[in-house]
Amino acid sequence: MKWGRLLHDVALPVVHRENVMKAWEKTGDQAGRRFSVLVDVALKDGAPEADVKAAQEAATLLLALPWELLHNGRSYLFQGAKPTRVRRRLPGTEVFGVPVVATPIRILLVTARPEDDLCGYIDHRASAQPLVEAMEALPGLVQIHVLSPPTLPALRQELDRARDATQPYHVVHFDGHGVYDKQVGLGGLCFEHPDDTDQFGSGVPALVKRKTNTRIIAGRPFFGFPNSPIFSALPAQCRSHPMDEARQEIRRAIECDAQFGHASEPWKPWSTLAGIETDAGHPAAAAEAKGKAIACYLAYRRDGGENHDGPGRLAFDVTQSLRAGDPAQAATLLQQLAADPDAASLLPFIRVLQAIVAGRRDRTLADAPELHYTMAAEILFLIETLEKTGK
Repeated sequence: MKWGRLLHDVALPVVHRENVMKAWEKTGDQAGRRFSVLVDVALKDGAPEADVKAAQEAATLLLALPWELLHNGRSYLFQGAKPTRVRRRLPGTEVFGVPVVATPIRILLVTARPEDDLCGYIDHRASAQPLVEAMEALPGLVQIHVLSPPTLPALRQELDRARDATQPYHVVHFDGHGVYDKQVGLGGLCFEHPDDTDQFGSGVPALVKRKTNTRIIAGRPFFGFPNSPIFSALPAQCRSHPMDEARQEIRRAIECDAQFGHASEPWKPWSTLAGIETDAGHPAAAAEAKGKAIACYLAYRRDGGENHDGPGRLAFDVTQSLRAGDPAQAATLLQQLAADPDAASLLPFIRVLQAIVAGRRDRTLADAPELHYTMAAEILFLIETLEKTGK
């Protein structure tokens, strides 16, 4: 709190902030409030190099300050009914094309673990799990691909492949170590070195990882190796492959959380594991993990668990119509949705529901590979419900 108070008093002195604070207080409940930190390090042409470096270092310090801790003496600005969002900005000096954003949103997840004396191991679940959980609320609307191996050349190749296929990624989510060069004023991401990603032997991983870095300039990746102390040659540790580590952590989490039953939502880590196995080129293991996710979610639904997302509500409406002996109503609903462009991501699910409305009760309908595991579970749950009621 002390940090927040000091930062607040310096950044928002009373003489200058009164009008701003009054305007914030009048902000409607549906509108967001934002605190922007814009740092422009541009100096006059011909400025001494020492001044340029000093300005860049000052910009780094300003951006690095914990603005999220701003405290006005009563509460933190980022908490409460009307929280303020912090945005850090640098001036843009280049013009880029406007990307076309349409579902499904494609996310490329880069999980790099170049561990040595300065870079300790980061739990794979720390960043990836919240991302996957957020995706669970948007079944069919988001696609995630895990980059393997997590190297800079692999990233470059995958981005080129996606662009050439006219399916560029909307988001590149980097999970790993990073640094900031205070003199250059640019961020750096620590990838695994491509020479060290496949050094295995006799079933005992012997992986030596060196740090490779990419600088992000004006939103585009620039490939290079910075000459700064943190990137100097350091003794490397032998660690297991990141995919193996991810599997181990996920399975450990499943085992530890088993005692909590449905409350631990075990279907989510199984789904994460299925994605990892798919990207690793192990279709059998991926199918097994997805089957576990389906089984866990189906057990949750059998025990009274609710599903209020789009597919869940749709399956409920179809169930009600069929139990009421009115398949025509369900067929009309599904036909209307199938023609709706906004429901394109649900089309595989809709097709299976149409088959059920037409009279099929084959559980293999849930095996369609394009179905999200929650959709597959809903199909099985629907068939079970109809069989119990003789429909």
